[in-house]
Amino acid sequence: MKTIAGVMTAILLAACAFGQAIPPINLNADLLLAGEVSLTWEPPPDGLVEDFNDGVADGFDYYPADNIWYVDDGYLKCNSWSTWKSAWFTNLDFDDFTLEGEFVNSVSTNSRGLLFRADGPQATGSNGYAFYVAYNAVNYAVYRYDNGSLTLVNDWTPSSYINTGVGDSNRLKVVGSGSSFDLYINDNYVSSFTDATYPTGMVGAVASSIVETWYDEITCLYGAVMVPEAEQRAVEPGVVCDEFGQPLDDQVSRSTPVLDVAQSGSASREIDEFIEYRVYRDGSFIGATTTEAFTDYLPQPGEYEYTVTAYYDPEGESSPAGPMLVNWEPVVLTLTGQITTVPPEGGLIYYDASLLNTLPQTFNNVNWWTSVILPNGQAFGPLAFQNVTIQGFMDVTIQGLAQNIPELAPTGVYTFYGNLGFFPNSIVSDSFEFEKLGVGTSAIAFDPADWVSEGEFALAADGETAVALPSAYSLSAAYPNPFNPSTSFSVSLPDAAELSVTVYNIASQRVATLADGMTSAGQHEYTFDASGLASGLYFVQAVVPGQLNEIRKVTLLR
Repeated sequence: MKTIAGVMTAILLAACAFGQAIPPINLNADLLLAGEVSLTWEPPPDGLVEDFNDGVADGFDYYPADNIWYVDDGYLKCNSWSTWKSAWFTNLDFDDFTLEGEFVNSVSTNSRGLLFRADGPQATGSNGYAFYVAYNAVNYAVYRYDNGSLTLVNDWTPSSYINTGVGDSNRLKVVGSGSSFDLYINDNYVSSFTDATYPTGMVGAVASSIVETWYDEITCLYGAVMVPEAEQRAVEPGVVCDEFGQPLDDQVSRSTPVLDVAQSGSASREIDEFIEYRVYRDGSFIGATTTEAFTDYLPQPGEYEYTVTAYYDPEGESSPAGPMLVNWEPVVLTLTGQITTVPPEGGLIYYDASLLNTLPQTFNNVNWWTSVILPNGQAFGPLAFQNVTIQGFMDVTIQGLAQNIPELAPTGVYTFYGNLGFFPNSIVSDSFEFEKLGVGTSAIAFDPADWVSEGEFALAADGETAVALPSAYSLSAAYPNPFNPSTSFSVSLPDAAELSVTVYNIASQRVATLADGMTSAGQHEYTFDASGLASGLYFVQAVVPGQLNEIRKVTLLR
């Protein structure tokens, strides 16, 4: 039977619906073919908790010199009449930490609290700090132990946040970050102190001159769990105390706390008590695993939400990691813009298209078409149009698709769309933006026929990459122009050919050779780097014998 005579518990007070254990982190979900979902995550962040339900774990110890400690009925019990004793995690040192505990007031008490940045048991020759509540739970203070000697680093101070009735519980928390320490009582900030004497050490609990103490659970989380900056810290007025920490004025306020500082961060986990991870889809349990991975098979296309918890014995289930949303679309189309800036005199934009069919079914006679939204918001198109067959589980990429943007197309930002469906009804679509930098002066009239699409939406074999070949030999305009120190342009080759790309200065001297030899069919981009050359006019010439001989003027301005 658990009595209230000096019962002390050190538990982490997690603000979560499932329990006190740390949840997993970094949940990730990858959608594969046929609705297969691969879930992965990382283990809960390191923290320590000892609940004594199965004895004492290897990483926990207490000071055994006078045999006042023993484990009984899920508690670590301490019977001390004259001096302070400690219990602590021995396997890990902490620098930044969040240590939290709870005790229950007994009829006869002196001091009990939290031990931190310590080098072991509180005894002759020990070092560290202790956050105490003492004198029938009226006052709190912090001591530093230097080779066993006590130094008061945070004066004994009464607090209206302390519950003083017999059987009342009080929660203590210390947040240590570097040499700064914040102190909390019942989730309310009460004080801070700074001390750089001990930058790291073990953590635990400490008791002094009390009839009996029962430790139910001791917990610590790595890292400083800080209070949100928007919260205003409630600092109580200082009260003058005597040498024993008792207030000189007996009229100490016992009012309800004026500030409830919410717990933030995760909870800690039980040493050697992890049982399994539990996976949920749309709030329903779908399976458990002891590894950080799980595979699910969706019943049908749609949007789903996944969460994962960690389950411990006896703490129970953690709060969930996630949620992670998965949207299973039967067919997924992705457009990726490659060259998306058009000079005033017009030119080509280039893009790649990827198509994924996540179902086993084949779709015949599906329409593929493209369109644009002009800078004024008006829709224009279709620009390209053809019929395609989408095989079951098809996963292909088409590179080098192009769209000519005429000289008289207006200045501004456009949205380019690719669509699959049954015209004019799109089933799936994707888009990217491109920009035209001005309007040229050589064209006479706007002609919709100038919006020429290049490259076939050719569906290669599953898993392969198709290349959309240009329909004509051409040299694009250079961009930027004027430039400093480099400019880029592209050469389109419908077939493999002997290609030379050369740059000359105004004196007809060759200053750069960018291509010279057999070149494969497709779209090829080149960059002229004029670093080290003088400002002025240069000429870019692309030659394919019998097919292409074009020159573009570019201006280097420094």
